[in-house]
Order: sequence, then C-alpha cells, then structure tokens
Amino acid sequence: MASILLSAALSVVVGLVVWRTAGSRLAQNEQLQANDALNIVVYITIGFAILFPVVFFVIG
Repeated sequence: MASILLSAALSVVVGLVVWRTAGSRLAQNEQLQANDALNIVVYITIGFAILFPVVFFVIG
C-alpha cells in the first residue's frame, strides 16, 4: 500500500515537472486547456508506470 502511495506522489511530481519543462508536446485535443490537462494526465501515467516497479522492487 505504501509503495502505491509513494509511486503516485512521485509520479505526480515527475509528471508536472516534465510538463513544465517539455510542455504540451502531444496534440490530443484542439482546445488548449483540454490539451494541457490531457498531457499532464499522460505524463503522470507514464511516470507511474516507470516509478512503480522502481519503488516496489528497489525500495520495498
């Protein structure tokens, strides 16, 4: 349970940092605000997929 919470918190931080540095590179929607929100969700999802095994197997 702790590894899921830590992975979720870290993925939110990493996803937002990547979005702030890389910007909205993925064109998913024509509306600017919706595109930004979808990009943040994608970055957080990718971050979680990478960070969960690291947290689960290395730290746990």
